[in-house]
Amino acid sequence: MFLDGKYVRDPATNAVFRKAKPGDVIQLFATALVPTPAGVLPTLQVVSGVTVTIGATTVPASFAGLVAVGEFQINFTVPQLSDGVYPVSITVNGVASPENINTKPPGPFVIPIQH
Repeated sequence: MFLDGKYVRDPATNAVFRKAKPGDVIQLFATALVPTPAGVLPTLQVVSGVTVTIGATTVPASFAGLVAVGEFQINFTVPQLSDGVYPVSITVNGVASPENINTKPPGPFVIPIQH
């Protein structure tokens, strides 16, 4: 998701989507980055050692932290890449996210990039 609330996807499928550009700041939301107590309303908990890999390019997260019960926010800046659709993964202290996410059908999480 972009900071303005629009989603990163192909705008041809819905007007609320747009493709990312190098330099854009993206927010990802994920679960299970680090262990957290179940059902406890957390205070902001920053997570260190988080990187985001887009295609073959890895960038550090500018922010990663627990923001709600079981929900982590990861902010990163889109690196300089050619136009295309790139798979995305998150790594925390050397442990990478699964290749496929829980979608129907299951598949990789991807970001479309266009200049």
